[in-house]
Amino acid sequence: MQRRSLVIVLLILISTIPAMSRRVMENLDRGVIARCSGSSVFINWRLFGTDPAEIGFNLYRQRSGGGPVLVCTTGSDEGTNCKDNEGREGDVYFVRTLLDDVEGEPNRPHTYNGKDYLSIHLKSHDGAIHFAWAGDLDGDGDMDFVVDRLGASTISVDAYTNDGAFLWRMDMGHNADDRDNIEGGPSVISNGHWDGLTVFDFDSDGKAEVAIKTANGVTFGDGTVLNHNNDRDQFVSVVDGITGKELARTALPDDFISDGPLQAHFSAGYFDGVHPSIVTRCKNRQGSGGFNLVANAWDYRDGKLTKRWQWKRGRERNSADFHQHRVVDVDRDGKDELADGGYVLDDDGTFLYGLEGVIHGDRFHITDLDPSRPGLEGFGIQQDNPSGLETYYYDAADGNIIRRHSGAGGDLGRRTVLDLYENKTGYEYISFNGMWVAQTGETITTDGNAVPWPNFRMWWDGDLGSEHIDHN
Repeated sequence: MQRRSLVIVLLILISTIPAMSRRVMENLDRGVIARCSGSSVFINWRLFGTDPAEIGFNLYRQRSGGGPVLVCTTGSDEGTNCKDNEGREGDVYFVRTLLDDVEGEPNRPHTYNGKDYLSIHLKSHDGAIHFAWAGDLDGDGDMDFVVDRLGASTISVDAYTNDGAFLWRMDMGHNADDRDNIEGGPSVISNGHWDGLTVFDFDSDGKAEVAIKTANGVTFGDGTVLNHNNDRDQFVSVVDGITGKELARTALPDDFISDGPLQAHFSAGYFDGVHPSIVTRCKNRQGSGGFNLVANAWDYRDGKLTKRWQWKRGRERNSADFHQHRVVDVDRDGKDELADGGYVLDDDGTFLYGLEGVIHGDRFHITDLDPSRPGLEGFGIQQDNPSGLETYYYDAADGNIIRRHSGAGGDLGRRTVLDLYENKTGYEYISFNGMWVAQTGETITTDGNAVPWPNFRMWWDGDLGSEHIDHN
């Protein structure tokens, strides 16, 4: 009886281990970086999702000819950052973890350059940059960079290391010439809001790969050309992050090929709760003006690409798509779901739910808007909803709409969520129709001219508060 009791206790303990801890994560270091902040030096670094809650850090400064000097000690709940009022150009900074008063090994050091930015000199090209992606291409623990180059003559993709060294260039070929938004060419990338590629360590070997939409005529970073017998077919290619060589290829769905090439959003998701998969969410326009939509998850394992699941929009009610998607574990079972603005696909690619009365809108957000309420919440906007619905706030787990905001309707275009008021729990959500407190529904204003331009929010300076990018 005692042995059986012990087994039961062990099973209970195993079942309570956080689902996130099973995920094979990218192998990054602490990413210490120092930047000019007035007369001081601002230093911040990464907190890992696997770090224990009680972790702390000691930050050190070292100068030529001298030993390390302790700058500050901080706990994870205090923010992984501090200012050094005595720092100067050429100083070297590093951190050691602190658990039970025992220091860990020092992380990779960072040398302060006296500036408030990091610059990378790009290889010459006649085109500007639309999108950029970060990933550890060479496996050294630092994030490297992949950027598009949208030129008049060619569309290319460049890769650079964290210190600015050029790695490779990939020419997207003649099938990328047509950048007509929803009806662009077979290999076009960065086409309006359609990115067409993403960067992640999909095979968990410590180095990130580039997953990208390709077609006949693409030249990879190692000079190899994709030669195919027609320009119609489209593919997902996995490209080596260091060399630009194509490692694997599989066909994109051709179910809607009669309506033209697919435009694609790419991302990464943990649909088995352990390993990352490539996500492609693709769309093209029917002759009648409607839209076809197909989403796939692909596994890249042992050098091969295989299809995990596929979903095609059919007769599902309330399956409106937006100009973005989000991969997030909405039901908190440890496995990711694919969330679009008007519906969510479960981790196995089946239709989980649709949002009642929601039609197309450009943008939506899912996060823990109300920390006093279990689970995650979502907030989205609408474009010309005939019911007059303008914005909505909902339970991300089941799609139950908690709060609707209706009015004259129209195309609201942009939205965001942000935490502006310290005396109010959780976030506020805003669009051009006003601002509300997520937790209580309290109306702060319904004057669209009185709210910040609802664009993008980010954590820029390393403290616990976020910043807002205005009118960009």
